[in-house]
Amino acid sequence: MTDGASEKAGERLVSPAPQAEKALQAVRERQLPGIATLRDLVLTLEARGDKPAVIAFTPEGREEISYADLVARSRRLAARLTGLGLEAGMKVGLLAPNGPDWIVCRLALILCDVTCVPIDTDSSPDNLRAILENSGKDHLLAASANMGLVESALEGFDRDVAVWNIDGCGAGALDALPEPDSGSAEVEPAEDLEVDPAAAASQFYTSGTTGTPKAVPLTHDNLLGNVALMLELEIVSGRDRVLLPLPLHHSFPFLIGLLMPFAVGGTLVLPSGLSGPALLHAMQEARVTALVGVPRLYEALVESIGKRIEGSPLPARLLLGGLLGLSTQLRKRFGWRVGRSLLRPLHKRLAPDLRFLVSGGAKLGAGVAWKLESLGWQVFEGYGLVETTSVACYNAPGHTRLGSAGKPSAGVEMRVQPVEGFEHGEVQFRGPIVFGGYLGNPEANAESFTEDGWFRSGDLGWCDDDGFLHISGRVKETIVLPDGKNVAPDEVEMAYGRAAIVKEVAVFEKDGRLAAVVVPDLEQVQSAGVANLRDALRIAFGEAGRGLPQYKRVAEFEMTREELPKTRLGKYRRHLLEEVYERARQGGGQGGGEFTEEDEERLANDDRARQIFEMLKRRAPDTRITLDSLLQMDLGIDSLAWVNLSLELEERFGISLPEETAAQVHSVRDLLDAVDGAETDPARAAGRRAAAAEADERWTEPRGKAALALGSLLYGFLRGLCTLLFRTRLDGGDRLPVEGPAIIAPNHVSDLDPVVFGAALPYRVVRRVWWGADAGRVFGSGIGRGFARILNLFPVDDHAPRASLETAAKVLERGGVLIWFPEEWRSPDGELQPFRPGIGMLIARTGASVTPVLIDGTFEAMPRSAKLPRPHKVAIRVGETVAADELMADDGDEEDQARFGRIADRLQARFKEMAGQPGGTGTAAD
Repeated sequence: MTDGASEKAGERLVSPAPQAEKALQAVRERQLPGIATLRDLVLTLEARGDKPAVIAFTPEGREEISYADLVARSRRLAARLTGLGLEAGMKVGLLAPNGPDWIVCRLALILCDVTCVPIDTDSSPDNLRAILENSGKDHLLAASANMGLVESALEGFDRDVAVWNIDGCGAGALDALPEPDSGSAEVEPAEDLEVDPAAAASQFYTSGTTGTPKAVPLTHDNLLGNVALMLELEIVSGRDRVLLPLPLHHSFPFLIGLLMPFAVGGTLVLPSGLSGPALLHAMQEARVTALVGVPRLYEALVESIGKRIEGSPLPARLLLGGLLGLSTQLRKRFGWRVGRSLLRPLHKRLAPDLRFLVSGGAKLGAGVAWKLESLGWQVFEGYGLVETTSVACYNAPGHTRLGSAGKPSAGVEMRVQPVEGFEHGEVQFRGPIVFGGYLGNPEANAESFTEDGWFRSGDLGWCDDDGFLHISGRVKETIVLPDGKNVAPDEVEMAYGRAAIVKEVAVFEKDGRLAAVVVPDLEQVQSAGVANLRDALRIAFGEAGRGLPQYKRVAEFEMTREELPKTRLGKYRRHLLEEVYERARQGGGQGGGEFTEEDEERLANDDRARQIFEMLKRRAPDTRITLDSLLQMDLGIDSLAWVNLSLELEERFGISLPEETAAQVHSVRDLLDAVDGAETDPARAAGRRAAAAEADERWTEPRGKAALALGSLLYGFLRGLCTLLFRTRLDGGDRLPVEGPAIIAPNHVSDLDPVVFGAALPYRVVRRVWWGADAGRVFGSGIGRGFARILNLFPVDDHAPRASLETAAKVLERGGVLIWFPEEWRSPDGELQPFRPGIGMLIARTGASVTPVLIDGTFEAMPRSAKLPRPHKVAIRVGETVAADELMADDGDEEDQARFGRIADRLQARFKEMAGQPGGTGTAAD
């Protein structure tokens, strides 16, 4: 701070440059002539008479308030508040949900010339108590719905706080407020009341994403200066109806969603809730023309429209897809926004009058912005903080760069200062819209203002050649790893969040590496028929992370059904993420809702259902389970564990559940429903399973002469092709077994692995081995089944692992040699993955020896994301054969998934030893 800078709360620490003051003053004179304070603005509203000021939707219906009525109700409330002792200059808290009550209270406080302290209704008692202590206010206006929070916060509070109920004041009723003392007059504040434009009109609080919120007083000059800047853009007029689903206690919704429409005579529309149907109803019924939201709202809108298009009949889907593609190209190449015309039926069904979208609170991804523009809506995105009175930069109409934060507004000076250790610099501001300093927090003020008078936003960014600002992260949220590398969590989250089965992902630092908390998209998981959710996420993360440097890749993750902790504007409260991660790791707080009376009655009256429920509870003793708990996510029951579960159900209750049922059973409720309709004849069920096993086993019958001959020709062709393309080298081929029971176990990094490895094998081995192959990808067509017969392939199905393992075991029990990929999934990043318990089950059941094989080079030739291979050298190394007894040593005879997992882990340790990786059983092999 400069010498002599004031430490008083709300008093500017430094003076803005004169040119910034002059530029903003010119804008104010054009847009708000004669208006020096918010009180002046409120008093002008009455002249708009019967024009709708507010349209509020509630579960009971629709309420419409004219400008004249709004001001009259605010005047009446202001008179009552003065009669109760409010005086100019006081601070008054306002704790209520969005609605007419909130708006009338806010305008009444402006008329009384008091500083309003708007409070988040989602605050905890501790947060509310801290705000009361910090602000020093003795009066609190609150709705009945929030009185429980108030009582908890004031319990043991060391100062008297007058709490007044504001229910009904939005409708002009003051019955919930106390009557003034007999000696007090209920007199409306005089219209000529002198208000200091430099006095604090509102005291907002920072979002507290990294810790305790800080108090930010904003003056009349701050707020009206920003309103004037927005009006200068001419994006909203008196004809607009602006839908505001965001909470008014934040500065951004208050300024853009309330003050700006009121200043031009527009109409503020409040939805009855935040659900899609509630927003859609409000947009259609109120004929909304503009929407003020946050990026998550627009991401959900784009996703919803995408699903609507995908769910259309094929002709409509092709037509809509083509029109959307055409609209995108015309918008990008010529700047033409034609989506509203080309996609008129879609707009008519959604929101026929909606033309303009305002996004704030967080960064809107360029991809989402382009989709919205292609759909025909004009997107306005700005950037700022509560400390800069919300909007400091914006994309002006006609001068827009989607994905950027825009350029500084008039009267705002901006610079980007280098920060040691960071690729991008810190964005800094000064000007009339920058606040004067945090209330009663000299430490924060010293940290947040440079010595030459600039406010340090804490955001990292850079400017392109045309002067558009791009935000890349926050200094305080940046994760600094032990090696000194910096990671912007937003960048990582955006990369991993693209995975289809990921609904939300948030990253943080744990033990020197990046960890993530993931909320899976359960609809996508179920529609995709994912058999192993954790494996599917691991694969998805591996693919998503390939475009990131190694240090920016997530090293570990946990799944949760909890809503990740966020501010009301959608920013992650990062200091709380590790707590969510630990709860997810320990299985706590993921039980899937509450028991209903119907659920309780079902378990009470159905003995079998109750026993099954208790059986599941014993499987996960540390997890709270309800009927809506998910088998995979909450109880850890993947496709192989399903085998054990179905066997236990059959042994205890005589119930036979087909293995394919696992693809349809997602929750405990689904399981109980499936049990109700399941096969209960053990003999019949056994016969059905035997028939299915026999159908699979026919693929392991010896090949005829024709198949052998075709197999030899195909082997020769592939051997020559792979030698040419991949210069394949096989080391240790003499260690490969030709008699069994024996398993040859290669690592799995590419679709090329079976082809290249098979072509590299000596013919004496090729003609004797059997392979498991994906049932859907290989056996789903006649050509695939033909190749399967020629190449000794049998079907492996993730959704029917018992049948697949039975077939594989039969091959081994007949003395055959089996090639089995112990990871079962192709690696997303080329690294060795955990081995699945399936191979442990085969070893334990058949006593088969295992020969490990390391394949190197196929990932570079054809990773998971590639459609076609490219030439690349491939090396294959055969390790020493391991006897089954070595892998099963001192492990008992129990046949369970835990034991099979331990066997698989020991085998993986041999692979790590071969590769020279940590975790091996000894030194790396030569």
